[in-house]
Amino acid sequence: MDRREFLAAVAVSAALAGCGSDETRTVGGGDGGATPTNTPTDSPTQTPEAPTATQGDGGATATESPTDTMTETPTDTPTETPSPTPSPTPAGEPNVQIVDSELIVDEGQFSTDVYVKATVENRGDAPSGQITLTAEWYNENGDFLDNDNKYLPILKAGQTWEAHVHALSDTDEIDDYDLSGEYDTTPTDPPEDVEIVETNHQVSDDGSVTVTGRVENNTGDSIRYLEAEALLYDDSGVVLDGNWTNQSGIPEGETWRFEIEWFQFDRSDRVNDHEVILTTSL
Repeated sequence: MDRREFLAAVAVSAALAGCGSDETRTVGGGDGGATPTNTPTDSPTQTPEAPTATQGDGGATATESPTDTMTETPTDTPTETPSPTPSPTPAGEPNVQIVDSELIVDEGQFSTDVYVKATVENRGDAPSGQITLTAEWYNENGDFLDNDNKYLPILKAGQTWEAHVHALSDTDEIDDYDLSGEYDTTPTDPPEDVEIVETNHQVSDDGSVTVTGRVENNTGDSIRYLEAEALLYDDSGVVLDGNWTNQSGIPEGETWRFEIEWFQFDRSDRVNDHEVILTTSL
């Protein structure tokens, strides 16, 4: 299975929430605590990136027509080599990109919650496999502190994931971050003759969301391992998060009842819909 890496766009700010404060402060912008040089430049010249090809135009870039005027004496001006035409995303493949991100510092009464909020889009025309986001944390001196991951089992073509990558340690020292990711180019095939009988979700007052369901084994044999993955959506179809559970040794003809819990107090009230995906891959 092919797996691709991708990087975050440059982040811009961190919101400081909690304790009744609406203050917003700017941080390093996801550059890993890099220290800027002291020598200013008036007009830094950057090498332009190749344009992203869009489907339907073949990714072609316009070139100027050569002049029709012929000179008898050749000039010393070298002939420029035309830039190669960028390749568009192949048909039938995902194209997962981190569109933007920011560092959120939520100072509660008893603890501080620090996380990266990122917008991830699949701009291809096929679903991705598992996506892994990795946030690397840095202090104000640019020293590496730790890293944490966030996973999503699938992101369909055209879908957006509002990802939160939480820091699990050193929250008081975090001042900056780097965000990167990788994803499988093909999702895991669902098992044959395994039927989802029913699913539903419930949002509790304590900020938790529970997805329950029943799956029937019609394969004619025992299922060695089965995983149920739940995706949670808001009312506009944005993926908020996902979680999973598993079961081994499900006998033929039997029904497995599963339960998947998800905790995120500041977003549970936005959950409007869900989807369950099955896989037999470990």
